[in-house]
Amino acid sequence: MTTRGPRAGFTLLEVMFATAIFSIVAASVATFFIGVQRLSRRAMATAELSTAMREMREKLLFHAQPAGDGVVWSGLLSGVSRGSSPIEAGIKVLVDAPVFTLDGGAVSLGEIQLLNDSGRFKNDGTTDPWRTLWFRFGGSVEGGAESGLCYLGDDVFEDGVAVTHGIYFLNLCASMGGVEHGERIAVPVFGVGQVKNTTSVFHDNLLATP
Repeated sequence: MTTRGPRAGFTLLEVMFATAIFSIVAASVATFFIGVQRLSRRAMATAELSTAMREMREKLLFHAQPAGDGVVWSGLLSGVSRGSSPIEAGIKVLVDAPVFTLDGGAVSLGEIQLLNDSGRFKNDGTTDPWRTLWFRFGGSVEGGAESGLCYLGDDVFEDGVAVTHGIYFLNLCASMGGVEHGERIAVPVFGVGQVKNTTSVFHDNLLATP
């Protein structure tokens, strides 16, 4: 008969201690990867929102309508105010902007009537149904919901210093996947000299008088 001696092994306490350490390490690694994934999603959403906002700004300032039928529209940057302020009744931008006809090079004035259409910009200066959607944009689909345009506060159109300083503002932001990106677009009044702000980089501190 063969007699077996004691075997080398782990005690119950050692197994429990090793399991606890492994659980802590595994939880830390999982938390790290989840954090990296969330950070990556936020970074991608921020980058996409920034790009979309830049496209929106370019449209607002330079192309109030898409080019078509041999006609190219300018934007708010070239808009001539009809009254003392390009913002009418605080609810819309109303200006006349140059329209270029490629065939013959004729230049005329076309109306830009920029409205807040249920949280999105809409140009009522055209009767073309497709062109009224020119300022709308959507980003990535997150959780089945498409991102859209939203606004910072109630003052979408800000004209407090449009007359005295020759500049007005459009406040807008966009949201996607829990990430928000906002911008304040400064638009100089065409044909009017802008008053220099000597006390601040921006015009937030300006009142009705210089």
